Amino acid sequence: MKFKLSVEKFKSKFRVIFVSVAFGVVVTWVFMSYFSNNNYPTNISAIRQSDKSAPLIRPLLGYNTPETQPGNLLKNKLKKIIDENINNNQITTAAVYYRDLNTGKWFGLNQDETFTPASLFKVPLLITYLKEAETDPKILSTEITNNLVQDENEAETIKPLKAVVEGATYTVNELLHYMIEYSDNNATVLLFKNINQDTLKKVFSDLDINLPSGNNSGDFISVGNYSFLFRILYNATYLNHEMSEKGLEMLSKIDFEDGIRKSIPNNIIVSNKFGEFFLKGNNEYQLHDCGIVYHPKYPFLLCVMTKGNSLNNLKKTIQEISKVTYDNVNN
Repeated sequence: MKFKLSVEKFKSKFRVIFVSVAFGVVVTWVFMSYFSNNNYPTNISAIRQSDKSAPLIRPLLGYNTPETQPGNLLKNKLKKIIDENINNNQITTAAVYYRDLNTGKWFGLNQDETFTPASLFKVPLLITYLKEAETDPKILSTEITNNLVQDENEAETIKPLKAVVEGATYTVNELLHYMIEYSDNNATVLLFKNINQDTLKKVFSDLDINLPSGNNSGDFISVGNYSFLFRILYNATYLNHEMSEKGLEMLSKIDFEDGIRKSIPNNIIVSNKFGEFFLKGNNEYQLHDCGIVYHPKYPFLLCVMTKGNSLNNLKKTIQEISKVTYDNVNN
């Protein structure tokens, strides 16, 4: 009787061991099969901040991940728009960067082609002031008088709806609103002249962006590079939560509605920045619009940079790309 029970007990234990081993073999086979088919992304790299004053840490800013593989339906639709507009002489070139902010999946079209950033540079300047405000909140209430002799908005095709008044005094916080919401160049110059130069150099170095010089007529920034600024704001990996929120809130109040915003429903928040540039010698316009579209389920980052000889055609191209992108995401 005792022997019979022992045999049964042995059989029971054996069954448990067998099932466990079998399960382990199956799991191992599945994982090995998964890895061998190259489904596991091995080419992910971290983007880290380098700080000589704190050599033992490397704060994480984000990740470089592989681009979504060819065959992406949205990518093909946007490529068709760009190709058709080039063939119809509506534009000379365009670049697009799209990123799903839930999954991190992204793709680019001509994402390495360079453009003149123009007013897009106002975002890293905003980030610089917000970075300074993290340790010195009083900087936002610092007063600056507009003593500029030249009107920096005079050469702009897209004029700001509101601009700082000559001789008037503003707080830094007010100037930031003028710079971002109305893209006022006068406010930008005042802010640029009064920022702590060491902080400015450090922020631009941290974000791997060239400091503006001269008239910024050189093509040296791409949709891929520039989109990173919106990624770090959205993920709050460079500024703290309060300042990241403040920056994106300002960007959500921009008065320019002839780009990405035009094709998005009014109830959807969009935090974006546009930039326009005209090169007289080549009779070439550049128009760019980059930002985050806060779709309630599928928020995404879209950056579009364009070149051509008609500003209206560039606007239409950006609007078309934005509409197709939003409809594709929404459906």
